[in-house]
Amino acid sequence: MNTYKKIEVNKNLSIFDYGNDKFEVRIRAWGPLGAFIYRFEDGRLKWFQRRSYSGASSLKYFNFYK
Repeated sequence: MNTYKKIEVNKNLSIFDYGNDKFEVRIRAWGPLGAFIYRFEDGRLKWFQRRSYSGASSLKYFNFYK
């Protein structure tokens, strides 16, 4: 995987900076919700994923044109 710089805002919110205007915002939720991951590329939302503690997760892609 790519190298990244992790920035922890607080215990529930962190940002993974991959460089070249690519980063992920990870929000940790309590209970069975797991975590929410938002991937941004070139300043636009690329995909969203809800990672559940039970193992169920899927990507939702966003197709925005420049």
